[in-house]
Amino acid sequence: MKIKFEGLCPHCKGKIELIKELPAEAIEAIRNAPEQVLQPPEGEVMAEVGVEQGQASLIDMDWLKESLRKVKWSESTCISWLRGKANYQGLAFTGRLESIVAQMNKEQAAFLVKEIETRLEMA
Repeated sequence: MKIKFEGLCPHCKGKIELIKELPAEAIEAIRNAPEQVLQPPEGEVMAEVGVEQGQASLIDMDWLKESLRKVKWSESTCISWLRGKANYQGLAFTGRLESIVAQMNKEQAAFLVKEIETRLEMA
């Protein structure tokens, strides 16, 4: 069994792709894992392998998380809002907010930042 990692090089910002063969013991551990281990915690989705492995984001995630806290939005609320906007069609809504934000182009990132800034002004 192979696993594919994708992301951006933190140094040159070039796209990288790495395919690794999983060791037999890892495959066996996955096959024998209890069901609750394979399922994400309630309200979360499985992380998308690769995107969180160093892909650069156009939005400072520390700022975004702090701003979401100030406007009383959870990550899942933000993800739901993104899903409802036509601007974000084509993004893979799997994984945590960081992996979704990392997929955004400049226009999408700017639109989200503008929305959060507007909500911060109203808070």
